[in-house]
Amino acid sequence: MSTPKTYVRAMTGSKPVDTIGTDDVLSILKPIWNTKTETAKRVQERIENILDYAATHSYRDQDHLPMFMAELRANGSLSALALQFLILTATRTSEILEARWEEIDLENRTWTIPATRMRAEREHRVPLSDAFLTVLEALPKVHGNPYLLAGRCRTWPCYN
Repeated sequence: MSTPKTYVRAMTGSKPVDTIGTDDVLSILKPIWNTKTETAKRVQERIENILDYAATHSYRDQDHLPMFMAELRANGSLSALALQFLILTATRTSEILEARWEEIDLENRTWTIPATRMRAEREHRVPLSDAFLTVLEALPKVHGNPYLLAGRCRTWPCYN
């Protein structure tokens, strides 16, 4: 407990745990990150443990996902769309990077990932939420490019 006493208490004082945010954590870690990297990592881990404990015991709200998703939607970049895609489908990055338009079934609201791209080598069906369909509508379609993420094509024209 010496590192939280030394580094955290000095910055947060008697601040209520439910008001401690990212800026507070950064103000604790920034001064020591480059000079005491191992200590900073331990302090970060201990802060996370304390905040997780507080959230588990209803002393603070841990759900930052809605705010983060709103920021991603506001960003509008292809990377932000890809990250939303990842979060909404709980799939691996490689599955998203290789996702093709032909795998999306809008009528049945599913994305079928072929066995050849799955680690378990079995076809996988992902149900598509309204939020995912909104992201899908925002993705640019490039004629001749079969990938959902248009930048994925390595050669032009982009076939198979």
